[in-house]
Amino acid sequence: MKNPQRFEFVHKVFGASNVAKLVQQVAEDRRAEAVDCMVYEASLRVSNPVYGCAGMIYQLQEEIMKVQLGET
Repeated sequence: MKNPQRFEFVHKVFGASNVAKLVQQVAEDRRAEAVDCMVYEASLRVSNPVYGCAGMIYQLQEEIMKVQLGET
């Protein structure tokens, strides 16, 4: 994902000032990781406004259960 699109998603979901506040609270060496997490959550929230990241987690859990039960 290109940087402008990353910012657009994060800005739309969290707001620029909230992101700046959150990032400042994270240790400097972990900030890039925190931003990546916010981008991931925001992109999922844009594509699935109701469930966002939780929807993806549920979907992956369902896939794991199918694999464990041999239903693939």
